[in-house]
Amino acid sequence: MASTATLKASCYLIPDVLREWPYKRMINPYYRAAQEQSVKWLEGFRPFSPEAQIAFDKCDFSMLSKTSFCNNPDLLRSYCDLMNTFFVLDEYTDVTSVEDTQLLCEVSIDAIFNPDRPRADSDPLIGKIARQFWQGAMVHASHTTRERFMLSWKSYVDSIIIQASRRNNSRYICTFDEYMAARRDNIGSYPCFAFLEMSLNLDIPHEIMEHPTIVQLQKDTTDMILLFNDIASYKKEFLADDADYNAVTVVMHHHNVNVQDAVNWICDIHQEIANNFLKLRDEVKMKVNFPDFGEEINHQIEAYVDGLGNWVRGNEEWVFDSERYFGNRGWKIKETRTVSLTE
Repeated sequence: MASTATLKASCYLIPDVLREWPYKRMINPYYRAAQEQSVKWLEGFRPFSPEAQIAFDKCDFSMLSKTSFCNNPDLLRSYCDLMNTFFVLDEYTDVTSVEDTQLLCEVSIDAIFNPDRPRADSDPLIGKIARQFWQGAMVHASHTTRERFMLSWKSYVDSIIIQASRRNNSRYICTFDEYMAARRDNIGSYPCFAFLEMSLNLDIPHEIMEHPTIVQLQKDTTDMILLFNDIASYKKEFLADDADYNAVTVVMHHHNVNVQDAVNWICDIHQEIANNFLKLRDEVKMKVNFPDFGEEINHQIEAYVDGLGNWVRGNEEWVFDSERYFGNRGWKIKETRTVSLTE
């Protein structure tokens, strides 16, 4: 394990990886009302223990909707519901066996794929939550977007099962490539990308969304989100002795470096990914190495790509705005970029 290297440092610096990112902070005017409605909806299920409720209140996943393009209050509410459904499933599966995790994940898949089927009273609560969330959201999606969300949800929960099996595997620290391959689905970005389509009223055929350039742009977006998220979450996970499934620990362990060197290494990778994203974005807009699909579809594709870029910014804003990782010191850490591992 890499913890011995960590103990030699009392703090680490988070480089400003988005200093030159062209997508800037925006605030959705419907955010606060949508968030309040979603929290009230979730409270009706009484899903948390007192300890989990405190963690939920600090996390405020709904805050990710602050920077959403969405101008539909009802859809924004559903987006907040998605964030809260993520949290519930994550909270439940973090503390269960692989077998119980698989059951919870399968129930959530069935609820998403069969939203018209009532859930039995004996069903795990996540089934009722997922069903109600998707019933409210799916009416805003085109047929192709619904299909993409459903498939991305299955990939997401399948990755949760993989994470649970590794958690039980004697604190196995996977390689960086193994970690990234599993974490891309586990971070939950792809279901959110379907909501991006909904918020922009897009209806893009599958064959276009499966173009290698679009696929790579989605992958780059996901990688930037998960890498920055891991840098931010490292302190919280390290203090809880739960940092083995984190890119910082993976790099420390396999490269035999300290925490700051690992963070810097990850930020260099983040910069390479950001540069590639912007290159591909420009190719899409200039129709270089990318087809011209006609004015209507071209406009939808370009809006989608810009939405992906905005998601990268939105994730960073959430990291510092919420109390998930830094308590009430997020804004201070955003200014100083210094994270103490001892307080």
